[in-house]
Amino acid sequence: MAVQRFYERGGVDQLDLGEGWDYGLKVTFSVLLDGSEVLPIYLPRVQQFWRSVHAPGAEATAQCLVCGERKPVLERLQAKVKGIRGGQSSGTAIISANAEAFESYGLRASRTAPTCQECGEAFTRAANDLLAGDDTRLTVGGTTFIFWTRDPVEFDFGGLMREPDPAQVKTLLDSLRSGRYARVEDETAFYAVSLSASGGRAVVRDWIDTTVGGVQESVARWFELQRISVPRDGDPRGDNPRPLGLFRLAVSTVKKANDLSAATSRSLFRAALAGTPVPMEVAFQAVRRNRAEQRVSMERASLIKLVLLSQEVSHPKEGYMVALEPEHPEPAYHCGRLLAVIESVQYAALGRVNATVVDRYYGAASSTPAVVFGALLRGAQPHLAKLDDPRRGGLKNRLMEVCGQINAFPKTLSLQQQALFSLGYYHQRAHDRAAALSRTALRETEPDTKDTIIDAEEEN
Repeated sequence: MAVQRFYERGGVDQLDLGEGWDYGLKVTFSVLLDGSEVLPIYLPRVQQFWRSVHAPGAEATAQCLVCGERKPVLERLQAKVKGIRGGQSSGTAIISANAEAFESYGLRASRTAPTCQECGEAFTRAANDLLAGDDTRLTVGGTTFIFWTRDPVEFDFGGLMREPDPAQVKTLLDSLRSGRYARVEDETAFYAVSLSASGGRAVVRDWIDTTVGGVQESVARWFELQRISVPRDGDPRGDNPRPLGLFRLAVSTVKKANDLSAATSRSLFRAALAGTPVPMEVAFQAVRRNRAEQRVSMERASLIKLVLLSQEVSHPKEGYMVALEPEHPEPAYHCGRLLAVIESVQYAALGRVNATVVDRYYGAASSTPAVVFGALLRGAQPHLAKLDDPRRGGLKNRLMEVCGQINAFPKTLSLQQQALFSLGYYHQRAHDRAAALSRTALRETEPDTKDTIIDAEEEN
């Protein structure tokens, strides 16, 4: 009645709001009721009135799939979800059926998944809030992920997946190794959803229901499995490589970010959250990209290592496959090492050339080693003959050491073996790079020191 009288007396025309007042703003009322100041919009009777006004098509009664109560259900949800990559600017519908092919059991439109008005409004607003927050949303390629906890906790999962902080990752890894005591918030429920858009509809591709403690453990293992040596100036051994976020790992498998498949980013997201194995298909994509670019990038080497080790039933020993593994049992791994050494021989003899042995033979060497390595080894001999004795001896010994790990060159390599080939090539290159940096540092402190092995070509 107070609000009604306000409008009967002229509404806002009664008020002196000044020239700066924006009449397009939304306003609400504050009313004295029984001596207390209340907002009418929060009164149950007012809310019930507006529900009845703004619930078109809610005549049918059914069991709501969200709350489980039997209530009038909506023919169409009140609002759309906005912020899903690839969706319409006006938003996408979580529940929708606009043709007979999508209808079932005689249910039409949004009634294919019966939802009452209160629940439909609640989950739509919640989804929009999550999609609007930088700390609750992550977009990779055409997939949008949202995540939240039942209670507030101090755990920045979005930051770890987007731009991981090395110090925070180190804390996670240390806690994993030490088996720290569980905290109360570790049992807090953690939820995540993978979403994509199909025209005006939202597609729920994955749902994860776990705990904060479970996520922390899975994320720590995820970073441990991807860790690989990246020797740089000032850090020749690569003991503390910068951890990679989900996007950098996923996008390394394609030429352009637009080509990234939803399955790749979704499988990496689930592996990070729930500790599930990453499908070998992801390793195949990285291997195929290596062959297309004729090189093994740090991101793809990390991704391949992550995929291979995530397939193991037991946790690998700490530091396994982070750097060169001279005693690795798989010949394919040493074939990759051998190609890297032959490349170093060519560089030592000829310097930079337009097309290296890797540019010309990486694809064949990584799939059919027996076909090409005989010719590659023969081609390396004239290059060795051009070098002075110390350098020739060092590289020749390195060739012999790697060849000693290969009893016979495999005729063909399986997908997993091609992945190991890539890792062997990367590890040998990183090892040679680390040795070159160490010798450079030694020369700076002891100028009279002489090299016995040619520095490998530096990688950016």
